[in-house]
Amino acid sequence: MALTAIRKDVQQKLFVPDDERLHSILNLVKVDGKKKKHTTFLCLAGEFNTHNIKHHHAVCTLTCQIVQETCFEMPSLTTEHPISVRIYFVKTDKDDSYKKKERFHLRDVREVDGINPKKAIVEFYLTMNDRRYQMTAATSEEKDEFIRELRKLAAQYLPVQMPEFFNVPLHEDRPDVDIIPVETKEDFEYPDIKDMQLTTAKEETDFRRMLTKTEFTLAEVDKFSEMLNAELQSLDGANIQTMLGSEVAVNSLIAIIDAAMDTLREVEEEVDSYNDILANVRKSMDIMDEKDSLVVVERRNKEKLQVELHSFLSAMDAVTTSHIRTLNEANFNDAASIARCSEAARAVSQFWHGKVPKALVQMKAYQEKNKGLAVIDMFVDRLKSHLSALFQNLLIETMLGELNPIIEAEQRFFVRFFHINAELLAHAETTSTGSGDSSSVGGKSTERVMNDQVRGHMSQLFEPLNPQLDRNVLLLFVAASRRLIAPSDPSSYFSVTFGSLVVLIKRQFDIFMEELSREFSDVRISKRSRVGILPTIDQFAKFLASAEKIFEGAERRTDLEKWYYQLYRSVCDGINKAANSPNSKYPASVVKFENYHELYLRLSELKISALDAQRKDAKASKEENIDTYVKEHMGRPLEKIHLFVEHIHNAIQTRGIKPEEISYQPQFSRMELKKVIQQYPGKEVKKGLEQLYKKLEKHLVEQSSLLQVVWRHMQEQFLKQMQEYQTLIDTCYRGGAKIELEVSVQDVLSYFSDIAQQH
Repeated sequence: MALTAIRKDVQQKLFVPDDERLHSILNLVKVDGKKKKHTTFLCLAGEFNTHNIKHHHAVCTLTCQIVQETCFEMPSLTTEHPISVRIYFVKTDKDDSYKKKERFHLRDVREVDGINPKKAIVEFYLTMNDRRYQMTAATSEEKDEFIRELRKLAAQYLPVQMPEFFNVPLHEDRPDVDIIPVETKEDFEYPDIKDMQLTTAKEETDFRRMLTKTEFTLAEVDKFSEMLNAELQSLDGANIQTMLGSEVAVNSLIAIIDAAMDTLREVEEEVDSYNDILANVRKSMDIMDEKDSLVVVERRNKEKLQVELHSFLSAMDAVTTSHIRTLNEANFNDAASIARCSEAARAVSQFWHGKVPKALVQMKAYQEKNKGLAVIDMFVDRLKSHLSALFQNLLIETMLGELNPIIEAEQRFFVRFFHINAELLAHAETTSTGSGDSSSVGGKSTERVMNDQVRGHMSQLFEPLNPQLDRNVLLLFVAASRRLIAPSDPSSYFSVTFGSLVVLIKRQFDIFMEELSREFSDVRISKRSRVGILPTIDQFAKFLASAEKIFEGAERRTDLEKWYYQLYRSVCDGINKAANSPNSKYPASVVKFENYHELYLRLSELKISALDAQRKDAKASKEENIDTYVKEHMGRPLEKIHLFVEHIHNAIQTRGIKPEEISYQPQFSRMELKKVIQQYPGKEVKKGLEQLYKKLEKHLVEQSSLLQVVWRHMQEQFLKQMQEYQTLIDTCYRGGAKIELEVSVQDVLSYFSDIAQQH
């Protein structure tokens, strides 16, 4: 169908019912680079008030014969300004009907780009609101005609907010001969109203007043016409007389104007000469102003440079050769040397932490000065060794050193106060033996009896000491073990007391570890808060770091390492308990792999050789739960295809249907398979993947480093599923045309990459 016929058909079916007139129509082949399945037209139409047109036409029909030759200039009737000019996307349906799909107002048009005005091309860009459309017309002539009509209407109705036209050929506006006239629903016929204009209210009032004064009836139209002709001739005669009378005045006015033009020409020549002189002055002033600004900039730069150099030189002079020599020859046992070292250290600190710009730090002088301060490293090492020797275990050593003389003093006082000595015990033993009663001694030696008595009373005296030792059980366990190994007098009660203290400390150490293990495994989840990273992992890591410092080089380290394994298992039990808690709103696999990943990172940072196996176990548990999570959620982007394939698998495995016979089953026919596949075009697959990514973000903690790791696993699993689907389809549907999924592997890789970059 020719475009003219289509245009008339569209006008009659689509725009006349809405009181609109079609100005231009354009057949679109492509929009935004995509070919349309149905024929699409771009229409430029305006809505008009046809009721007013009919009314004014009726008035003029009654009076046109009366006033067509009168002296009054009767305003001619025309169409009203459009109520609204719009741009429509019109598409054809299957029954060759037309339907308006999208609508834009003329004021929504921002830019029109014809791409190349010198070549006959069919592409152009049209920007409406904030969207830029790339359109392809059927012919270049249709495109040029549409742009030309759009430009004319924009210039007529949007003189202020007119859109911008780029790369559009400049043509003279042609008469609007191709516009299809508005045809109303009542098939109303009226004369051509193209060149008419509407009368104003004042003109209509004057005309009615004139009709009232004459008081002619409709049958006396001829008399009314003769009266109007007579008045016209009278006015024409008066106009001619006035023009003849003013001829002299007009000639005088023309002479004055000629003289004024000559004077103006002389003034312009004088002004041009002055302007030439001022042009040279202006150039000189511009040069002087530019030089002055450059001088100001140069002066400011010199001042800033001077300040920077002064600061830099002050920092360089802060550390002298005597300071470096003092640090090299530091004597920490001499008060004067310590004072000089303090002064030298403050000078070095001023050099390193001074306000030296980063650009000046790269200077060779600064670098050489910095290399010369390498002696600071040796000084720091010596100072650290000196302070470590002074303060290492100073508190424990002091307490143990004070504990020994206290216990010894209490023991001597106890022996003196109760008169316990070997001679009295020997005398008591002799007396008992002579009397035949030896039950008091019980066959024990005198010295052992004395030690038992002293030990029994001393234990009651120092019983409150044990609770004080429980508070620092790890540190006390290491320090007490070292002190116990040191040689001591076996007859001294201190060694006996200290041995029992070590046993108590070891027992308390085990109780402390059991309690800590119970805390790690007993995890409680609140209903209102998300699980996230469990606090027990941070507590476990801090405990390991503290224990490693305390047990560094200790002889009883094996006791600690035995508890390491138990504590690790308790932490894992706590993770599993939190993941399976009914209060947890997130998948159990997510809770597990997040916490196992954090546990693996903490163990990797600590680098404890005794926990290498546990570190590898945490990593394996993390990866296992990631795979579980991916398999649980991966079926959803292609859920219907996944279910269809599952049904085929069940039919083959349980019902014994051969793969080549699957396509003959009604529920598994080629048509059913194509229907399912068509439900997942590229757009739908990408939408499903975006929803999956958002769900993954919701499940993981904020700023999780595992987000991209899990997303990469999902990509691999998704591609693997696609390959399995395609393999099964190729196996079961061999005959006929090959059936493939709507998306390719490259499309899926692009979707995953785009989604990851957008977030």
